Amino acid sequence: MEKVKNLLKPRPTPQQQLRDWQRRLRQECRNMERQIRDVEREEKSVQKAIREAAKRNDMASAKAGVMEEMVNDAVDSALDSEGMEEETEEEVEKVLAALAGETASQLPDAVRPHRTKQPTQTEEQEPIAEGADDEEDLEQLRARLAKVRS
Repeated sequence: MEKVKNLLKPRPTPQQQLRDWQRRLRQECRNMERQIRDVEREEKSVQKAIREAAKRNDMASAKAGVMEEMVNDAVDSALDSEGMEEETEEEVEKVLAALAGETASQLPDAVRPHRTKQPTQTEEQEPIAEGADDEEDLEQLRARLAKVRS
């Protein structure tokens, strides 16, 4: 049946063929231009996503900077509080020694023990060990901070 229709259908003239080809070419050009616009639109969205990612990275860097400052402040305050703690302990010991001295002066000489405070080996080693622990803690904090930065 198809063959019969093709035989009965008149052949297009060269001018008709030219118009048909030009129409097809224009149609294909529009399709290609549409595809180009789609690709450009996709490119713009990718560039926008890249810019947003860069901003987030900047924010992450800023966040890391803030975290670093907070860690430094915490370390400084921890070290300062230890110094204050030691000062407080010294003052308490002075007050207790003064009270003990007053009480001891009221005791008869036979009851009053004569003590001279000599630092024991553990008391001498304790600050060294404490300093070593502080140093180890500080190193651990620095390592954690380096991990946060990277």
